[in-house]
Amino acid sequence: MTLRSAMCGLLATMLITAELYGEEPAPDLNGRWIVTKLVIDGKDLSVPKPPESFWFDVDGDAWRYSFVVDGKRVTARFETALAKNDTEILVDAKLLNGFGKGGVCKGICRIDGDIAQLCISDKPAVARPSRFECPPNSELQLFELRRAEESPSP
Repeated sequence: MTLRSAMCGLLATMLITAELYGEEPAPDLNGRWIVTKLVIDGKDLSVPKPPESFWFDVDGDAWRYSFVVDGKRVTARFETALAKNDTEILVDAKLLNGFGKGGVCKGICRIDGDIAQLCISDKPAVARPSRFECPPNSELQLFELRRAEESPSP
């Protein structure tokens, strides 16, 4: 048996097992997602103009969140694990750099075409949110996102 045959067999087994247990794969989030709204601890923060200055780049389980603080660009890198349940996508995001490196923040996400919402804890000790809400002192962040249009090929 070739390696390719073995890999195809393993993938087919995984897909059949997921179907038997009623698990769905998480939808494709790959690409750039522009932050159009941001609420942190109940405070609605204005997204700078142009809104393209805050974004998430998603490439499989590698997520990068790029934003500007005090005029300086900051990029937080995460390794994520996603699982789909009946109503949303469960997100576990392990911070790979900066303050809190190695900690896993828990969140939920939902996607409708080119629009997504992400509600995620600000700290690893905070429980996974159960709603797309971000009340004061919750230590949650709520993002509304729009998928960036693909750049035309030259």
